[in-house]
Amino acid sequence: MSDSRTRRTVSAVERLQDKYREGKITRRQTLLGLASLGLSSTAIVHVMGDLGMARAQGTGEQIWDGMAFDAGGETITVAHWGGELEELARRAVIKQFEEDFNCKVRYDNAWPWFTKMSLAGPDNPPIDLYNGNLPEAMNLDVRGFFVSHDDILANCPSVAELYPGIAFYGPGVIWALHVMGLAYRTEVITEEPNTLDALWDPAYEGRKSIYGPANDLQSILFMSVSKIYGRDEYDMETAFRRFAEGKPWIISPFTGETMNLMERGEVDLAWQTDGEALLQTQRGLPIKWARCKEIAPFNQMHSAVSRGSSPMRKKLAYALLDRYCSAAAGDIWSEGIFFHPINLNSRLAQPLVDQGWSDPATDLATLYRPDWRWFINNQTQIVDTMNAILAS
Repeated sequence: MSDSRTRRTVSAVERLQDKYREGKITRRQTLLGLASLGLSSTAIVHVMGDLGMARAQGTGEQIWDGMAFDAGGETITVAHWGGELEELARRAVIKQFEEDFNCKVRYDNAWPWFTKMSLAGPDNPPIDLYNGNLPEAMNLDVRGFFVSHDDILANCPSVAELYPGIAFYGPGVIWALHVMGLAYRTEVITEEPNTLDALWDPAYEGRKSIYGPANDLQSILFMSVSKIYGRDEYDMETAFRRFAEGKPWIISPFTGETMNLMERGEVDLAWQTDGEALLQTQRGLPIKWARCKEIAPFNQMHSAVSRGSSPMRKKLAYALLDRYCSAAAGDIWSEGIFFHPINLNSRLAQPLVDQGWSDPATDLATLYRPDWRWFINNQTQIVDTMNAILAS
């Protein structure tokens, strides 16, 4: 970087710092401003530390001081996916958390959680620490269900260590992710299919899988196809045409079923997360995963604290979220189920490194972040049209 450019960047950082200290911008606006200047993730973390962003000093309401406390046997409800994620979370995080805080964690793995929250309302949430698909979480967020990013920064010290461009991409905090790409059976496909074009290769006709139109992973693929083959990610007509041209598709409802289809040999090529494919590779199955050279979107793990939870349950929710976001937990998520941690101080599992990933600060900046708010506004048209295309 030239001296003049360095001086301009430093001046811009100082202006952001001054505006933050004067209360003219929020923490989130400061984070986004720093990211827009092209600062490395590590530099952003240092600036955040200098400003004291790990602890609330402004608009966020602080109710937890970062120390363990006796919750008197209180129970909080966490909504999250079951299976291997639940097993790992219970074993590696929740069990110790319950002992440290004298509390119970009720793990609700019975999706859909959106309906439960909607029926109860924001002032009486049945879930204290919420996870779900981003479009549903965004719909709940605009209705006042969740605390703000400022409140989370005020109460969760570990969040200051996260890559802000991903962490604050939606409601609550994204603390881990899987990258979307192509899983394939190696005894059938001997050359790595590292391009999105492979999904339209006639060689795999009748042997390729995508998700149903209502699944977020299919929505991510839809916007990726629009962006790569159309004018931009909003070019619905191009995506409709491409999916019609690619028929027939084998439709999977969720990632676990895609794993089953591949394991049984019913599918040779699938739109899939790297984590699920790596779990199958680890079990000795002839399945590998390839990143598409055109685009690398992701499937996120996020958690949001319910605004209407009781003070004690909210305090526990912050404390548990802080552990989920910690560097130590990032190591656990990566080693256990091949998540990419968002904590910049976490280590990547060796199988991810072997795939070409280097470190969170470098990798996360390369990922595609689709415009979910645009998708929500057009969701009915997209899902209905895709259902008609795939059914014809």
